[in-house]
Amino acid sequence: MKNTRLAYIIGIAGAIGWGVSFIGTKTALDYLDPIQVMAVRMTIAVITFGVFIAVGPVKLNFKNKSIKNLLILSIAQPCLYGIFEILGIDMTTASESAIILSMVPITVTVLSGIFLKEKIKFMTAGFVFLSFLGVIVTVMDNLSASGKTTGYMFLLLAVITGAVFTMLSKQISGSFGPIEITFVMTAVGFIFFNALNLIMGYGFEAYALTVQIPELLYAILFLGVICSVFAFIAYNHLIAAVPAYKASTLTLSVVTVTGVIAGIVFRGDPFTIHKVIGLVLILTGVIGVSQPEKLI
Repeated sequence: MKNTRLAYIIGIAGAIGWGVSFIGTKTALDYLDPIQVMAVRMTIAVITFGVFIAVGPVKLNFKNKSIKNLLILSIAQPCLYGIFEILGIDMTTASESAIILSMVPITVTVLSGIFLKEKIKFMTAGFVFLSFLGVIVTVMDNLSASGKTTGYMFLLLAVITGAVFTMLSKQISGSFGPIEITFVMTAVGFIFFNALNLIMGYGFEAYALTVQIPELLYAILFLGVICSVFAFIAYNHLIAAVPAYKASTLTLSVVTVTGVIAGIVFRGDPFTIHKVIGLVLILTGVIGVSQPEKLI
């Protein structure tokens, strides 16, 4: 119980980092294209891991372990998910994207029951749906019927990819620790996005701009260190400790709540009745789905 409670605390801290990340992302996108942002971000993440390994706090052990599934997981996230999400958001509105991407916990819940044989109680399923409903209500203010079918398809692919990542992380958590999983994800993402960055002809322009513009540098450091390293370690730690559908629902809900609050505080977004109702539903869902099994 004590370890589970600690996993929830760590997981929530990581989710808060992801919730604030859109501010850093928007700042970075003022100067760089999406692929450039991802390339520099993953580079910072790799350097962070390198420093931690060099000074001693981080220990990696891949001896006598098969990393095939770990590589597959890394292709799913951050590589494929990142691409699908960027393309989907580019072709639809932000509210439409948020609604579709909020289907990840629902997808995880269904797939977990089918493939991981995780037993999901009726009450828990109700809290999962309540949290999902809260996300929809939260973004209703800017809901639009516009958008392209192709964009929706990319977002649905991101949902499926995100769910597959969560399930794979849960499956391999018995063989690899959260730090080992996150390290391989970071390394694969670094190679993937930097290769894509060069293929698209961007060269090293992004790196030059990053060191020249303080605001961009701070944003990239936050995205690389906090979001790509700490938050993923926290999420992988949470997945290892609790059922996959709970980890996914808790994380998405906290990210949504944090994102709304950060938008109001730092971006001047309006605090409407839809957001009030949505936040209440989300928080209720989070509290409910995070309760010990015997209580629900």
